Amino acid sequence: MMPVRLISLLDKTIDDDRRSPVADIVARSWDLPPGSARWWRSSACHVFLVPPAGYLRFVPDEVRAAESFAAIAALMAELSGRGLGVVAPVPSAYGRQTETVQTSLGTMHAMLLTAAPGEPIGVEDLTGQQAQAWGTALARLHATTLGTEPRGGLFAELSDLDDRTSAALLLAQLAEVPPDDVGLVHGDFELDNLAWSGGIPVAYDFDEATVSWFAADVAIAVRDIANRPNLLAEFLSGYRQIRPLDTTHLKLFARAQAACSIVRARRALAGAGDELPDLQARLRRHIERQRLIV
Repeated sequence: MMPVRLISLLDKTIDDDRRSPVADIVARSWDLPPGSARWWRSSACHVFLVPPAGYLRFVPDEVRAAESFAAIAALMAELSGRGLGVVAPVPSAYGRQTETVQTSLGTMHAMLLTAAPGEPIGVEDLTGQQAQAWGTALARLHATTLGTEPRGGLFAELSDLDDRTSAALLLAQLAEVPPDDVGLVHGDFELDNLAWSGGIPVAYDFDEATVSWFAADVAIAVRDIANRPNLLAEFLSGYRQIRPLDTTHLKLFARAQAACSIVRARRALAGAGDELPDLQARLRRHIERQRLIV
């Protein structure tokens, strides 16, 4: 997640109609008219809806470098081209997948993604059939790459966890997980990052994509249904229709992800002052929930 102080800077530019002059400057690279982009959310990056074109996503240079941001766009274009349920980047007016733009808030790296068909679905509305389709979609993504050594990118923040005892224990346990059944992982394939059309999920956020254990990706995806055994069973059933899955380390991966989530939330709160107090309160509650998981 971006630092709260950076989210606050953009928030101060957004009017009552969710428009921002910063977004307008970024949108020029796709020949989009002023006022066409409407703020939707800010997390790993700022996201503005641009009907019917899609989603305008941009991030400050201090959060993510241009090369890293461009790699995300290239990955999404490749996966979409393979026929997977992934939205694709829209070329800019200059024919590029991403653009670097100078704004009043500094340098921003941006992409425009095609609109994901359908609507999001929350846990309370998720059916067993949809949970199966969700698991199947993640398995198809995993089936695109196999046999790559894990880089530990999903859990890189463990070394910065304030609870050194817990961090050391988690790192030791992760070191014992065999370096097999690994490859491209989404990193955040939860319901919040999917749109649904005709019972099929489409992914539109690959900010956390890396190389790691597939089972770790599953553990992260199913966080919100971990205590709903029927839905979890349907998800795993759908996944196993495409590829096998060893669930031995799911709880370990869930604890490691919770620990990393604490670190990310604390980083986001650093230097926030009194900006966006509601967001800060949500992040602190999130930290306490993750501590219970750890």
